[in-house]
Amino acid sequence: RFHNRGGAPVLDKAVTEGLLPPCVFVLANADRVSMYINAGEKKNYQDLVQKDLITFLEKTYRITDDRNQRALMGISMGGMAALRIGFTHPQLFGTVAVHSSAVFPADPKQLPPQLVKRASQFGLDDVFGNPIDEKLWRETNPLGLAEALDPKALDGLRLYFDAGTEDRYEFGKTNAMLDAVLTKKKVAHTWELVQGGGHAWGSGFKEESLLSSLKF
Repeated sequence: RFHNRGGAPVLDKAVTEGLLPPCVFVLANADRVSMYINAGEKKNYQDLVQKDLITFLEKTYRITDDRNQRALMGISMGGMAALRIGFTHPQLFGTVAVHSSAVFPADPKQLPPQLVKRASQFGLDDVFGNPIDEKLWRETNPLGLAEALDPKALDGLRLYFDAGTEDRYEFGKTNAMLDAVLTKKKVAHTWELVQGGGHAWGSGFKEESLLSSLKF
């Protein structure tokens, strides 16, 4: 998807123009409806990123194990996962930079109607149950994690996130709520509400937002 939607040329442009140093850039495929959580045998998608992938890369490429030389990025569901891993395992990555992240309301009863209608399509029923397991919801949703975290635990983590005002799933609103929680807790971060921006790969994302996060 990163290649098909035009992300690769933006990455090349960022490196060529010196906005991003040469790097090993890896994309993990965790299915479109997994929410990147650990869900049992052959479905431990969060471990895929925070354990297996890091171990594989360190064995395969000449890279450092310094967290400050590692960044975790994500779009939509991937952004949700990147924020979760950053909040719960801040020792692994020095930078988290995400777009249109699936930040859900702290109370699942406040989900927008369009998400409720498509819950099964997005895997919400499979992942969180129907009715929703509220404990699992809090433990995996960036907004719930942010409300519960100790700000000192994130010392040194560089955090960037953006979302559009026209996001069809209203993630612009919930990401703004995340910004408010982090601001109240005095967690350093960069937040951008993209005026007129849509969800994920739409609305100038590749030309502006992706380049901004790569530069960050």
